[in-house]
Amino acid sequence: MINLNIERSVLGIALLEENFEIIIKTGLKAEYFSDIYNKLIFDILCEMHKSGMLITTITLIEELRKINVIDDCGGVSYITSLLTYVPSKDDLSYYVSKLEELYQRRCIAKQLSDVTETLQAGNLANIAQQIKDIGSAIEFRQNYEHCICDFSEIKLERDSKVIYTGFYKLDKAIQGIESGTLSILTGEPGSGKTTILNQIIASAIKDKNKVFLYSGELTHSKIKEWMIHTLATENDLNPDFNKMGDFSLCPKNSFIDAANAWLKDKLFLTRDNYCLAADNLREILVFLHEQMGVNLFVLDNLMSLTSSASGEQLSIQKTLIQELKQIAKELQIVIILVAHPNKESLKMNTHSIADVSGASEIVNLSDYVFKLVPDGDETLFYVLKNRISGLKNIYLELSFDKNRRRFYSESKAELYQKYV
Repeated sequence: MINLNIERSVLGIALLEENFEIIIKTGLKAEYFSDIYNKLIFDILCEMHKSGMLITTITLIEELRKINVIDDCGGVSYITSLLTYVPSKDDLSYYVSKLEELYQRRCIAKQLSDVTETLQAGNLANIAQQIKDIGSAIEFRQNYEHCICDFSEIKLERDSKVIYTGFYKLDKAIQGIESGTLSILTGEPGSGKTTILNQIIASAIKDKNKVFLYSGELTHSKIKEWMIHTLATENDLNPDFNKMGDFSLCPKNSFIDAANAWLKDKLFLTRDNYCLAADNLREILVFLHEQMGVNLFVLDNLMSLTSSASGEQLSIQKTLIQELKQIAKELQIVIILVAHPNKESLKMNTHSIADVSGASEIVNLSDYVFKLVPDGDETLFYVLKNRISGLKNIYLELSFDKNRRRFYSESKAELYQKYV
């Protein structure tokens, strides 16, 4: 019932002078803040606005110093850090409604606590009225004015951020994967999903993006081995033979060092044995985006995301997908989620979004659905859904070089690509 990130985001927006009138119109109240000092900061900003003072971090710090609460409010460093939490003001109505909802929940929790105290005190006469008051609070009709915006106020994002896959023909067709979207990648076991993801990650990092990769199946050592091999060019590999006498290529030690340096502070994983779960999903993704600058999240795979919630599997999946979709939209990030194909699709020759196993919301809420299909010596990379441009049911023919551990198209541009 507390979300300090949202509180900081709202204060960050409020610290921009031209936004404060918009803040007032949302109906935001000081009591919506759970943190006493965030509440105090908002009160002081309101007083500054009423008196016609210029609202900046400097003037706010001066006002806090006048009443000797600057240190209690986190000091100068906390006030200045609020500007790093500023999202688009177009999202303000959502943040305010969320703060109001959390505030109402805290109020109801307090009332329930009062009922418990009354029961313990043995004063049964007031119980009925207290329960009635709680019912009234729950049934309280919200003011939805802050949830509505005028169409003319919406800004056109002509230069929205996209993540390119690194496969030229695919990127040309779909114009990259747009920010604020959820993508699904499916394909039978051994179809090359991990390799494709490694190449997409490498391409994103080359384009100066930061990436978070979660695998619930592979060890960190195996993830690193495959990733470094995919990054390597032909000149970065030495011929080698395994214990069975089979020929292979192995990255040179000098290249491993270069790859480590190239990936440092750009590719992040959870620590070994740490399971990403529905319970901590939002907090971790928000932290990675806001504190580490990550804007591409690759989650391999849906079934490895745990949940402490009880209920049937499809219901849990539905909740997870809804949460991932909302997070992608709020943070304007790209999330790629691996999902298994269903057994029926493995027997069929046709390919559609119905091939994805699990709850129907997985494909209904996603913006892109991709599928890898082995086809003789080639692999077909299908675009089964493309909510952004509408172009779908297309595919890219790919070959696979097992020594280089890369997929490549007819031009071989992907095979010759130098990442590091």
